[in-house]
Amino acid sequence: MARAWALPANDHAIMTQWTREEAVRYLREASGRSDVSDASLMAIAEKLGRLPLALSQAAASLINNSGITAEHYLADITQRMKEMPEGVLSGDPVFATFQLATNQAEAKARGAKAVLAFASFFAPENIPVELFTQSASFYPTALRPLAAKATRLHQAISALERLALIDFDPAGRVFSLDPHVQAAARDTLRIEAFARRSFSIHRLLRGAPIEAEWNLAAVKAFTAACPANDIQHREGFQRFLPHALAVANMVPDDVGLPLAQLLDQTASYFQTQGAGTEALRLLERALAIRGKVLGPNHPDVAQSLNKLAIMYSVQGAYDRALLLHERALATREKVLDPNHPDVAQSLNNLAEVYNDQGAYKRALPLFERALAIREKALGSNHLDVAQSLNSLAQLCSTRGAYDRALPLYERALTIRENALGPNHPVVAQSLNNLAALQLAIFERALGPSHPDTKQARENLTALQSKVG
Repeated sequence: MARAWALPANDHAIMTQWTREEAVRYLREASGRSDVSDASLMAIAEKLGRLPLALSQAAASLINNSGITAEHYLADITQRMKEMPEGVLSGDPVFATFQLATNQAEAKARGAKAVLAFASFFAPENIPVELFTQSASFYPTALRPLAAKATRLHQAISALERLALIDFDPAGRVFSLDPHVQAAARDTLRIEAFARRSFSIHRLLRGAPIEAEWNLAAVKAFTAACPANDIQHREGFQRFLPHALAVANMVPDDVGLPLAQLLDQTASYFQTQGAGTEALRLLERALAIRGKVLGPNHPDVAQSLNKLAIMYSVQGAYDRALLLHERALATREKVLDPNHPDVAQSLNNLAEVYNDQGAYKRALPLFERALAIREKALGSNHLDVAQSLNSLAQLCSTRGAYDRALPLYERALTIRENALGPNHPVVAQSLNNLAALQLAIFERALGPSHPDTKQARENLTALQSKVG
């Protein structure tokens, strides 16, 4: 938005008082109101504590409403501050100017206040417009007409920008707002929730709940708008990551299963980035939500246990991983058919942990049972069967049973090539496993210095370099 003076860039400075001279000069130049006296501008500045953010909203209100006198604006601000509820998170001057500015924006474009309220659930910088354009049924009543009609949404965004409440980037289709403006928007939602429950809005607001429909809407809209967290869309997901974390921090667990899905999706991204601590925190919260909603013996709870166990295993916390995998397996065996693929998944994952610990005798029968279930349930050419074949082959190779490992690796490679094509990373993994096994066979049979052994070593090195 165009301002005569730029506001301070950092959060501390924007809530630090300007001098009287700075405040009056800013209001004069930013509002463009030559009809207002210095004394009137000084009175407004003092009432607002000379806070830059509050002053910017005051200037925007004055410039966008030339018919409003400074005296009228000051009287309105004074009255609003007298009626201020206790504990507003944004601070009295900011909240008072916010209320005036948002009322003016709403008068120019119906739904503008709802846009600002919804924006308070996300990170303050670079909020994608897509978060407001998903299925209208996802949103609270006040936002549905804007989600259904792009022109109404754009009118609301324009009104908010003109009143110094947001900065809109038309090229990136994103907008940003000050965190204190977000806090004021959340204060407004809490006040409205209190009013609908016939509570006095003068009760302490800090920590007061927001209407459930807003919390659920933030989760649903984010999940619908956010790209999938896979290799093809990872960069797109990264753009949404700050907003995923903001929503997760903002909404309570009683949003339920949609929130658990968001937490899983975000944890999966952190896993790909090697950020295990962040992933664990999110997965643990998702498990707690599912356990509370679904009870301990639900397949989705077992899947949550499985995801969390894998993350603990990656972190090297094998004892914790074993306990969770065992719980997942027990749940699945209790509520699913014994030959269900999910039972095989738990068996395979449990065996992987034992294998990592060197407990090969405990891992072997679990791998074998998982393979048998997958072959029966999924067919002999399924990728999960290839995973079981590969896991079993690795164990056999580690124990020196090369004759048994070789056909297992070869079969896994064939399945993966047929399903994924020759250039897929998983196919390269199978080729690498076969090359490593071939080297081990030559070293055992011919010794490390034999020409065939050297050639196998060179082949493995070349393959690893290509894959890397």
